[in-house]
Amino acid sequence: MAHIVILDPDIAESIQSSRTSGQDWQHTTLEGFKAIIDVPEINCTLDLATLYDGLTFQPRPRVMVNI
Repeated sequence: MAHIVILDPDIAESIQSSRTSGQDWQHTTLEGFKAIIDVPEINCTLDLATLYDGLTFQPRPRVMVNI
C-alpha cells in the first residue's frame, strides 16, 4: 500500500491519498483539529492538532460576487 499526505498550510485540513498495488488512488479529506490520519501499515496515527500545534492561520479572503 502507498500513502501520500498533503497538509494545507492555511487551514487545518489534509488530503490523504492511498492505494494498494494495481488499484486506483482513494482520496480522503480530513478537516479540523480533531481529525486523525491513520496509516495502519506502519502502525501510525497522526492528529492534525499535533501537526498544526503552534501555528496561527490568517483569515482567508472572501470572494464577493455582485450579480
